[in-house]
Amino acid sequence: MGNKCEYWDISPSKPVIGDTLTIYGKSLPNESIELLTSFDKNVPVSSEGDYEYYLEKMNVPEGIIYYTITAVGVKYLKLGVKLLFWFTRKKEASHGTAVFYDKHIPSGSYDIKIYGKAKDSVSKVNINIKVLQSLKADNQGNFRYDYDTSSLPEGKFLIGVENTSKRIELKNKS
Repeated sequence: MGNKCEYWDISPSKPVIGDTLTIYGKSLPNESIELLTSFDKNVPVSSEGDYEYYLEKMNVPEGIIYYTITAVGVKYLKLGVKLLFWFTRKKEASHGTAVFYDKHIPSGSYDIKIYGKAKDSVSKVNINIKVLQSLKADNQGNFRYDYDTSSLPEGKFLIGVENTSKRIELKNKS
């Protein structure tokens, strides 16, 4: 199967937290395009062996196909999502890795807490978050997606459209 996407790009090329990140390009008319966003965060482990990563007012857009949250170096992973109340799920690790997978998430703004117990003698837990969503090109084949970066952490992101990917670095405002 060939690539549905003729070209795509990201603007601005050197974004800071708070910018609107625009992913745009050209594909076949009215085509569904898959957009993958992924980032890693190394989270310090407390002297009690706990780790915690908090995302405040995380914007979950429409069209989410699935997301995964992977924690490496852990005994277990808990995922808390606050709608009106906190909803928490727990995943035991296998060989030090725990993975949450879910699909078709309702759009909205959520507080998300990723936490748990690290394996003994681990000083940092690596958390990877991947989100796959679907975009629709217009009848000219143009697609565009605007993402408010206000709720995202500083760091490196991998953004993929169909079979190609680019890395960007989101920096704090200076």
